[in-house]
Amino acid sequence: MKLKYTLIAMITGLLFSEFSKGQQTAVHLMPWPQKIIQMSGDFSLTASAKVAYQGSPDERIPLAIERFIKKTKQATGLTLQKTNSFSEAQIQIVRKPIDIAIEGYVLDVSPTLITLSGTSAQGILHGLETLSQLIHGSAAVPLVHIVDWPAFAWRGMMVDVARHFIPFEVMKRKSEIWEVPSLR
Repeated sequence: MKLKYTLIAMITGLLFSEFSKGQQTAVHLMPWPQKIIQMSGDFSLTASAKVAYQGSPDERIPLAIERFIKKTKQATGLTLQKTNSFSEAQIQIVRKPIDIAIEGYVLDVSPTLITLSGTSAQGILHGLETLSQLIHGSAAVPLVHIVDWPAFAWRGMMVDVARHFIPFEVMKRKSEIWEVPSLR
């Protein structure tokens, strides 16, 4: 009887290990996007990769791109370059009208190009945070197609600085942490 159960357990383990060989690497994102399609393979991020923005001007977007470049350097050690030439950039950020919620974005990662499209500056900010989470310590960005928008119209974090004094530098650090779950 024990031999029968042992044999069944070994066969089951062998089958699961064979099926898991063809699986893509797990994508860990918070919050989980509304729609995500993961493909096999990855985009290899290099130090020569360039980032370009095209669309209507907004003072928050260049700051968000600088923060994204800083996070990427901290995570991978690679310093991405900003460029004004949209056609030679490997990471293209576009602000344009798309058929999605106002704070939504579309993120496409292909083997040669990363494209982030958003209708608003908030959508671009959310998309850059998602891209930062995809990079997370590895220069190999998984190939994905993500369409996302906030699940709730309002989300946030309350800080009562009237009762508890919090230095400005601490609040600045906390606000950067709150970006991860899109509590901006």
